[in-house]
Amino acid sequence: MRKHLGTDIEYFIPVTAAPDAPTLSIVLVTFNAWEHTQRCLSLLLKDNFSPGLEIILVDNNSSDGTTKKARAEFPDVIVVDAGENIGFGRGCNLGMAIAQGEFGVLLNNDAMVSCAQLEELLRVYRKRNLKGIYTTRIIDEMGNEEASCFREISPGKLLLNAFRLMDNAKRETTFSLAEKDSEAMEVDCCSGAFMLFPREGWVEVGGFDENFFMYYEDVDLCTRWRARGYKCHVNTLISIRHACGGSSSDPVGRAKEVDKSQRYFYRKHYGIVGGVTSRLFQIIRSAPRFAIHGLLGFSPHQRKESRLHFQLLISALKDP
Repeated sequence: MRKHLGTDIEYFIPVTAAPDAPTLSIVLVTFNAWEHTQRCLSLLLKDNFSPGLEIILVDNNSSDGTTKKARAEFPDVIVVDAGENIGFGRGCNLGMAIAQGEFGVLLNNDAMVSCAQLEELLRVYRKRNLKGIYTTRIIDEMGNEEASCFREISPGKLLLNAFRLMDNAKRETTFSLAEKDSEAMEVDCCSGAFMLFPREGWVEVGGFDENFFMYYEDVDLCTRWRARGYKCHVNTLISIRHACGGSSSDPVGRAKEVDKSQRYFYRKHYGIVGGVTSRLFQIIRSAPRFAIHGLLGFSPHQRKESRLHFQLLISALKDP
């Protein structure tokens, strides 16, 4: 099957796996941060994955020699050099176009999951006859819970969150999993840091929308899966570690990219009203923070926050 996945690039995606295909295809997209990638691959290849495993690494033109090092140290890994930084979603699409497994897994290169965890997730997925996207709890390197599962937020709720304190807004938009005890808790959307799904479902829905360079492509994908009648579930009994931001050392650039993707997401799914609401949310959120931190900018942290929200405010007013 040939599919256009959000750009003018056409991928060939096999609809069904070959008879001798692996059970699981893991796709990692990398951009520098070789130490994270090395640690991630070492854990995946430490133990034997009995159902059969293939690992596909798509490198977005890293400057730290990731492709050369990966091919030398991990000869069983399929390494694809994208030749340029094509973004996370497009890199995942490229990796999944190569994948042959019955199931696909998207895994951040700064995340850590073991074969034992993957086998348990597959066991539960099949036992419960799940059909959609499956994930786990995600914790940071200090053991603190990360926001890994998200609620569907309408434009109205999004705008309301601009007036809430940051912690309150976070509680409104994310599922707290720390005290939950479930093999398959239903959620609206989940993080692309770790996703497990049937490859045929990926082909049917069409993969990531490549108009998202980074961020919100996972929320968009889950939204489209749910529109097809699939569901998203999380196993709260399994936790994987995530360093978060391992391939990005620019917090301002990262925050601007998040906002840009948010504007596109709401414009795509809610039309003009959604696009305008997203922009208003960002203006209302950043304008007072820029002013307050600027006026009270006695500490380096406050001055840093003021500069950040000034950049985000300008982006919300001017950028697409």
